[in-house]
Amino acid sequence: MNSTFAPSKKSSTLLASHVVGFSISFQSDHALARGMGLEHLRELLTRLARPLLSHGASVAYGGNWKLGDDNFTYKLLDLINAERQEQTLAGTDEGPLLGKLINHSAWPDYLDISPKTEAEWIHCCHIIRVTQAMADIKPSLILPDGANDKTLPQLLLNRSRTLSAMRRLATTGVTIQTDGLPRVSHVPALRARVVLGGKLARYEGFMPGVLEEASLALEHGVPLYILGGFGGAAEVLAKSLLGPAGTVHDELSAEWHLATVEGLQPLNAAGKKARLPASELTDGRFARLKRQLSAVRRNLGRLGTRLPKPELIELMTTSNPRRAVELTLKGILGR
Repeated sequence: MNSTFAPSKKSSTLLASHVVGFSISFQSDHALARGMGLEHLRELLTRLARPLLSHGASVAYGGNWKLGDDNFTYKLLDLINAERQEQTLAGTDEGPLLGKLINHSAWPDYLDISPKTEAEWIHCCHIIRVTQAMADIKPSLILPDGANDKTLPQLLLNRSRTLSAMRRLATTGVTIQTDGLPRVSHVPALRARVVLGGKLARYEGFMPGVLEEASLALEHGVPLYILGGFGGAAEVLAKSLLGPAGTVHDELSAEWHLATVEGLQPLNAAGKKARLPASELTDGRFARLKRQLSAVRRNLGRLGTRLPKPELIELMTTSNPRRAVELTLKGILGR
């Protein structure tokens, strides 16, 4: 990595207790149309995460633990493991403590994480299991862990609500008391959120995860770095913020998603039947995002990146990986 971002004592101290969130998923049609494959996205994630970890920051990513080409969880774990081994071989005991992966895992995804898997990665990863109860689901509506009928409306509803709770807690921070143990786990609120790629179809929940996490960052004042030059939901967000006022992007409208995403209408019907607040349903979530983007469009400084406006615009539009990394790290590390 460029030596510009080599850890200093001051910056390492500042980042030692901080967490930087990554919103990333592979939208193949968008990326491939730009000459980018999945491996390009993996490499970009590595180039962004490595300097942050070296400065002592942890990185948060809510991916699952199922093996697959588009799973970035293991990419981050392999990166952290390799960096730890390198530190050990180099004998650099006086340097900053390498950050970890904070993996927020929502029910029922965390049921796939075996004790053996967790033990294998214990030095690289801290797993936060977000339960149905943490999503404020009434005890009478909490489903047993063995529920696996994906056509069951209550299962889909509980899963979607828990996914949203996971994204909210990753943004705002969470404290967990382990049953039967005196130990309390605390993960602080995010220092920054980096948005890269992002699915706009075939997702779970009331809205695409990258869009929901971006909305939560804006709601809670978390600096938001949108790398729009690599396709996906991040590109749609960037175009919405930089385009002429009044420009309509179908992918940012609830109507488009309700009409095109399989299972989204039944999910919202289940939510209405359960009398969820309108703000928690797809219409309400996209309405909130629309208001947030409108406010940011009038003042890009609301993104909180600390980048001058010309560099912020470049960050949101460049398809040059090296430049995207430089600008993102400049904003987060303040150098």
